[in-house]
Amino acid sequence: MGWTVVTEDWFLVIIAALLYWTMDKPAGGRLLIVLALSIYFHGLIKQMFLPVPDNGSGGFTFPAKQVQTAVAFWGYLLFEFRDRRFTWISFGMILIAVGITVLYTSHTPEDIFMGGLIGAFIVYVVYRSMDWIGSMPEPFLFSFSLVFPSSLLLLFPDGALYAGLLLGSGAGYSVERLKCRMTVTTAAYKKMITAVIGGAGLLLIIAAGRLLPSVSVLFFLHAAAVGLWITLFLPFLSVRLGLNQQSGKFQTLE
Repeated sequence: MGWTVVTEDWFLVIIAALLYWTMDKPAGGRLLIVLALSIYFHGLIKQMFLPVPDNGSGGFTFPAKQVQTAVAFWGYLLFEFRDRRFTWISFGMILIAVGITVLYTSHTPEDIFMGGLIGAFIVYVVYRSMDWIGSMPEPFLFSFSLVFPSSLLLLFPDGALYAGLLLGSGAGYSVERLKCRMTVTTAAYKKMITAVIGGAGLLLIIAAGRLLPSVSVLFFLHAAAVGLWITLFLPFLSVRLGLNQQSGKFQTLE
């Protein structure tokens, strides 16, 4: 359990963060939530069906993680962006994930099918929940962003990393909407500077996590820091540096 720069999970976190910082803040935040939920529930389901040993021999391979994650993450982009370019990119990434899973893993067709089905179900649930969540009063939304991930940690401690990412992303986005209200700039050079600063800070936080002992609560807090950096601290810093603009005035939780 941990973060490395060569994992698919890390790659998708980077994509969501760049989207949040430089293109579409709400879409990037929701993608982080989809990613965290998908991988968390994959781990929970694997635990229920006895996980595959590290050497890949024996055990259950249900469901296929690569397929589930690709369908959840890239599939959600189909709802967020109607542009044909995003449609083709999303379908292409899903097909690549399926192809790699078929060619280079021991997953059965049932594993792949169920991975895709679970990923699609997560997309549907998150997409259908957005209006309900968005209509919550801010104090309830902030409380929900703390209580729900903490409950997931208690339910499945091995999923601490992604429960923490969910908490940091949700709480950070909730506070950012009140205290920062960043509006993404249209200037390409400012987008690039924001991405460089954000990426550098993210790498430092990730690297610091390698020094932590293998304790679920520490993984949870470390991942929460990752989510907070992406959704709150970097937006606040970019506004202070004049890279992005602030929309409206500060609000308070009432």
